Amino acid sequence: MLRYVTRIRLIVLIVLIFADALLFLTSRRHYRSSENQTKQQHQHQEQQLMASNTATMGHLPTGCGICTTIPDILYLPELIFGGLVWILVACTYVVPANPQAWVMTVSLFCFIMTFVWVIVFACGTHYNKASWAAADFVYHFIATVFYLSASVMLAYVTLAFGSIGWSQIYKLDIAAVVFSFVATLLYFIHTILSAFRWRSF
Repeated sequence: MLRYVTRIRLIVLIVLIFADALLFLTSRRHYRSSENQTKQQHQHQEQQLMASNTATMGHLPTGCGICTTIPDILYLPELIFGGLVWILVACTYVVPANPQAWVMTVSLFCFIMTFVWVIVFACGTHYNKASWAAADFVYHFIATVFYLSASVMLAYVTLAFGSIGWSQIYKLDIAAVVFSFVATLLYFIHTILSAFRWRSF
């Protein structure tokens, strides 16, 4: 009789261990499935976020949208600092003519082209085409290279005037150098952001 009781206890113990193991496995499977669902939800949210960011970067703004979108919000500071450069250089009577004429040419060219670009974007004549996004990148790259060369030449001329003394032309050139390098930085940032927008088309 004792042998039967021991066997029954052993069978009950095995059944309990088996039930406990089965319960553990089902709870683990449930945990993994909920964990997978959470991962899938996070991946779906990330994909939606990336899609919305790409959609924002993958179009060209029109109208007042140029005042609220990146990189087009940089048009106004580019116009302001670029205009200040050529105004200050013009106040020096373009002396000396050799590098100052190049600075004047670059600043006027970029000011006029940026203004035309603002009009094109504000009127929406680009029709949201990828070719206009590429042209925006190319123009800002050229403007960055031109402004960098002009800024370096203007800084060189300013250093030459500094050895002469604190004249009025020297003070104007210092201000023009500062604004020229700020304009160069703005055009460089615009170039990088335009490249990202062009790639997202």
